[in-house]
Amino acid sequence: MKHVSLKGVVIGCLAGVSLTVTPAFAEEIHQGLISYWPLDEIVEGVGTPDVAKGNDLLLSGMDASNLVAGKFGQAMSFDGIEEYLWIQHDGTNALPVAHRPYFTVSVWVKGDGSAQQDRRVFSESSTQQRNTLFNIGTDNNGDDTLRTDAISIYMRNDDGGIPIDHLNTQGLAFDDTWHHIAWVASEGYGRFYIDGVLDPVEYNFNMLPFSGEILSLGAIVRADDPIATNFFAGLIDEVAVWDRALSEAEVQSLAAGAIPVPVVVYPPTISAQPVGTTLRIGESYTISVFASGQEPFSYQWKQDGVDIPGATDRQLQLVNVTVDDSGFYSVVVTNPDGSVESEDARILVPADPEPNLAEGLVSYWPFDEAIDQDGVWMSPDLYSGNDMQLINMTDLNLVDSPNGKALSLDGEPQYAQRVGGFPISGNEIYSISFWVRADGIGQSDRRIFSEASGFSNTPLFNFGTTSNGDGESLKVFIRNDDNTNPVNRVTTTPVLDNEWHHVVWVDEGGVVKMYVDGVLDATDFSYTHGLRTMEITSVGAIVRAAPSHWFIGEVDEVAVWNRRLSYTDVQEIKTAGLEPPPAPIPPSIPVQPVGSMVWEGKDVVMSAQAVGTNPISYQWSKDGAPIPGATLPTLVLYEVTPAQSGIYTLEATNSAGTATSDPAELVVRDIKDVTTGMIAYWPFEEVGETTPDLIYGNDLTLVNMGPENQVPGRFGQAISLDGVEEHLEVLHTEETVGLPVYPHPEFTVAFWVQGSYEGQSDRRVFSESSTLSTSQLFNISTDNGGATGALDIYVRNDDGAAPVDHRDTPGVAFDGEWHHVAFTDSNGDVSIYIDGVLDDSFSYQRGVLTPNATAIGAIRRATTGYWFGGVVDEVMAWERILSTKELAHIIANGPVPQATGLEITGLTRLGNGDLQLTIQTEAPGEAHQIQEASTPDAATWNDVVGASITGPEGNLLTATVPAPAGPERFYRAIRFAAPPAFLDDFESGNQGWTHGGTEDNWELGTPTTGPGAARSGLNVWATGLSTPYELGQNNWLRSPAIDLAGLTSPILTFWEYRDVEPLFLGTTVVDYTTLNVLDAANPNGEPLAVLIATDTGTTPQWTKREFVLPAGVAGKSIILEFILTADSWQEVPQYGWYIDDVTIE
Repeated sequence: MKHVSLKGVVIGCLAGVSLTVTPAFAEEIHQGLISYWPLDEIVEGVGTPDVAKGNDLLLSGMDASNLVAGKFGQAMSFDGIEEYLWIQHDGTNALPVAHRPYFTVSVWVKGDGSAQQDRRVFSESSTQQRNTLFNIGTDNNGDDTLRTDAISIYMRNDDGGIPIDHLNTQGLAFDDTWHHIAWVASEGYGRFYIDGVLDPVEYNFNMLPFSGEILSLGAIVRADDPIATNFFAGLIDEVAVWDRALSEAEVQSLAAGAIPVPVVVYPPTISAQPVGTTLRIGESYTISVFASGQEPFSYQWKQDGVDIPGATDRQLQLVNVTVDDSGFYSVVVTNPDGSVESEDARILVPADPEPNLAEGLVSYWPFDEAIDQDGVWMSPDLYSGNDMQLINMTDLNLVDSPNGKALSLDGEPQYAQRVGGFPISGNEIYSISFWVRADGIGQSDRRIFSEASGFSNTPLFNFGTTSNGDGESLKVFIRNDDNTNPVNRVTTTPVLDNEWHHVVWVDEGGVVKMYVDGVLDATDFSYTHGLRTMEITSVGAIVRAAPSHWFIGEVDEVAVWNRRLSYTDVQEIKTAGLEPPPAPIPPSIPVQPVGSMVWEGKDVVMSAQAVGTNPISYQWSKDGAPIPGATLPTLVLYEVTPAQSGIYTLEATNSAGTATSDPAELVVRDIKDVTTGMIAYWPFEEVGETTPDLIYGNDLTLVNMGPENQVPGRFGQAISLDGVEEHLEVLHTEETVGLPVYPHPEFTVAFWVQGSYEGQSDRRVFSESSTLSTSQLFNISTDNGGATGALDIYVRNDDGAAPVDHRDTPGVAFDGEWHHVAFTDSNGDVSIYIDGVLDDSFSYQRGVLTPNATAIGAIRRATTGYWFGGVVDEVMAWERILSTKELAHIIANGPVPQATGLEITGLTRLGNGDLQLTIQTEAPGEAHQIQEASTPDAATWNDVVGASITGPEGNLLTATVPAPAGPERFYRAIRFAAPPAFLDDFESGNQGWTHGGTEDNWELGTPTTGPGAARSGLNVWATGLSTPYELGQNNWLRSPAIDLAGLTSPILTFWEYRDVEPLFLGTTVVDYTTLNVLDAANPNGEPLAVLIATDTGTTPQWTKREFVLPAGVAGKSIILEFILTADSWQEVPQYGWYIDDVTIE
């Protein structure tokens, strides 16, 4: 065993012995030392000793033969097959370390990292479950040719969250020579030192919750027996862990020598002070402290300097706090060598305001009466008049309750549904209160209170029974429009036990408090708010296209607020109940309209919520002037223009008064030409050490490349990449303008590429990533499996979640030929075009993704990888979505501004006296004419007799006109816009459309379900104007024959409202829509093109779809075929597919 003398108090030192001082160390190196394994000896029956605190490591598959010469004295040799060291601890011996706010791990290693994928040197884990992991090991890259000798760190919480996902150091530590590694963590910020030198990669993380009870060297040891994996081959020496963050000087001393022994014992110090907070009455809070020094520790908490009886743990739990819990809290930590008292942590619990339960109360249904309104039974809302309609019920369903009467529900088909108003759970802040008595046993997934949509099966907000009907807890289930499910949890407190219970749900921007009988429930229901588009509130069932999930029991005193209820409010509701309002309540607008800045051509939706006594009328205004027909709470503006920029307000009026919303400003950004909104353009025409960005100067640096990589491209020059080590990159700072691309709410990335998928699995053409983390990724690349020529899309957020996980396109872009690729993303709505033709479209939930690097030909992280081999040209990016016409333009011309309008740009007198005019036009293929007049403001212009027009050359025409008859003439050009090849808005009835197939229910007319109205005019084609679509259907709607003769790049536009089942379990297509282009000469043959293959889910409103028809379609006579396919089962019926305003031009 190594013995390095240390000046100071040394355990077991004989008097009179002269001590040698090692200058590299200060005595404080022992402060906070949890364990130190020199790995110098093996003791029979013990293993290899911990000379600091006795956390001796057990040997697995190892013996004395594994002791070899080390960096200092002896070391342990590991075979990489089955050998490891480990200890299972119970939390009383200062382990694990990874859950601490401050800790350090120090180890000497010698091994070949490039030959070992993801092998673990130091690991903390659990035998209870497989999630919990803290690992320091070798590079995780599965490609032997790309793996480096860097250190890789991986963290995974108890709940499966991945704070750090195999993020490598820039420095190398596994090159088969001895290196010292130190990991130093301080409140979620970590750094590596390699041989005492700080590595540049920074790590930000939240490791909690973490409850590992295994520490191992040379492998991971976790659940299943336990079982070990990820064995490391090499040597390990001098392993130590601290419960504090060592200083740089201390780390450098460890890199210079072994830790001195014996270990000096210190009194405790506080490494993490207790933290105070402000609480509301009824909340709970845990104060904690972390101490450093020789364990065991004892604790005594104090409030305002007075000992708290029984408060003798590291953590102090304050439960259901009151005003009396306010004060200054501290803790005294003691060990055998002394004690220390923490700093004060102030806890403040202010008193709640006096209850005013009428404040913010939107609706109150006491269920004390039922009124027969011409055979329709209604139970009043006493505040806003949004009464509950009793479905399949009468006044006989009102039964006695502690609060007067209650609504008794017998299950199918009884429920109550709100008439008027809006769902409260769509608000950012709201509260819901009700009383319930029922037996949860035997009622599987029944809904007591529900909010949902009649237009989509997906969004849900529900209180109900457990999924299997096997408990007395209340289940809360929330599902967003995008099918994500942020809440699916049950109360800790029994609610459905055949006794009356009072339930209050308070949601403050996703921070939730659930009260049962006035007491805060122990379950944490907090979540991240998502978009839920709903319009129905019901009691006793879910109501969507059809009702379901009927509940058996009694419900009473249902009320909803547009504010947070306090603890005192909750107690007041429970004990005193609610009172009806004394008079009509004037309107107020708790949810204000929100302005926006959009590009022209986008659809804009503004909405507000007004509360007060019904009926309430609405009127939207722009810049103070009422907008005709805008008399609903929601205002939809389709394809906005700059002229619609302005200040919008909503006025709500009832019998008691008027309220006007806050102003919402709409700014519509003008699109002048294709270059508008461009944020990067790398044409590769100039190549040196860098190649210029022509927009904001974000020039790309050539890495392992030079001018020799410039080759002929699709336009001028392009850049060639070898697929081995060559790429281009630009790193971003706070001063960078335009880039990175991904954080823009909407963007387009476009480029030309020539390459083969063969031998290129998951190679990145365009990538945005981070040099500080492996998590952040936005990639357009080759097929992840290397099996096809498809484009592969991958998106991974800062938190490690991958909302787009290697989605391949149906079409091919990597077949050795030139192809143009365009990727557009509008807040998660994605379209991918190959050669100008829409190839794939999908939606996903965008998260937080903060890259600091943009690269072409590879991923640029701390270490670069995934190199692409091929040729890339004309890489461009915009902070807006390009239209299909604009994409067609850049494919043909590059990002050259299109001609706009119509202008005579040149005039030349010919030798014979005739005039030659040069005309710039945005539509050179359409008919033009030259007119003349004697003055520029003449009321009448006449066609020039004998004028001729030739061309076009690009966007230019040449006109020749006879010599002027008088001394002065004025000329102008006019254009006759070509009519579309096809246009049907369905207002003239059926113009040759046909339909058929299995369970056919296509019909033409005015919709009363789904979107509720046509996109324009009155009529649409739909799979049922007033009913859901049929199960098991496969029916089609076909257009008349459309002649595309003379059209070289026909563009199809139509508007759709789609409401079909979403992906089953988020992955499997069940019901879907399809759009085919058929040959009119052979309509039953194979389609000429499939424009939509399998679209699923629901569009929130009428949505414009636009397609450039592929080259094989141009010039033919075609038929459009719209198909809806459904399986034989649906949880709840949905409305199907609605089509309006079909145009080809």
